[in-house]
Amino acid sequence: FSPLALAVHGAGGLVTIEWPLRCTYWHDRHVVHLLRQLDCSHRSHVAACMYGLRPIGDYSSDEFLGKSWRLSSTSSDIARALELRCDGAHRHVIVEGKHTAGSAMYPRRFAEAVHRALSLWATTRSS
Repeated sequence: FSPLALAVHGAGGLVTIEWPLRCTYWHDRHVVHLLRQLDCSHRSHVAACMYGLRPIGDYSSDEFLGKSWRLSSTSSDIARALELRCDGAHRHVIVEGKHTAGSAMYPRRFAEAVHRALSLWATTRSS
């Protein structure tokens, strides 16, 4: 990933990395070095529940998976556009056991938000 990310960044492209908020990769020395090289200093916290990440199977209408992602990006616009923190208006199901597999997917609303953010970024770059 590193050579590709550096080439994309060097050509003026966008690089954004997403992992779970508490993923140990964020502290890996190779990742920390790459983030510095890319100047991926624009961070955001994304509460997947706010984008509609729900448990698979039986759940009540106010239950969402309690998963958060961290984004580190070369673009402040991308980081800002995708940041969404939990409003606390619902219950969280812990991501463990049978809920783990379902937490590995992006909710449709998050995918749509990523596409809108990328479209906006591309439009502002071409202006």
